[in-house]
Amino acid sequence: MGIEILFYGIGFLWLLLLLRFLQKPIRLILRLFFSTMLGGMLLLLLNTLAIAPLQLAVNPATALITGILGLPGVAAMLFIKLWL
Repeated sequence: MGIEILFYGIGFLWLLLLLRFLQKPIRLILRLFFSTMLGGMLLLLLNTLAIAPLQLAVNPATALITGILGLPGVAAMLFIKLWL
């Protein structure tokens, strides 16, 4: 009985150590995920409010660019679409 408690304690400490090391990467991945979702919503809003030549495709790449760069990213993608 005593050795099981020791093993559970060691396993719990390993779990805490693992979570401590993975805290920043998980936070970065979640922030990137949420900014991509917000970027996709911004693109959908832009597509519903814009006229035909100003519409951008909503896909993971454009949503990621919009999520990370915000409105300057949208402006850059519109520039690329219209003038290049």
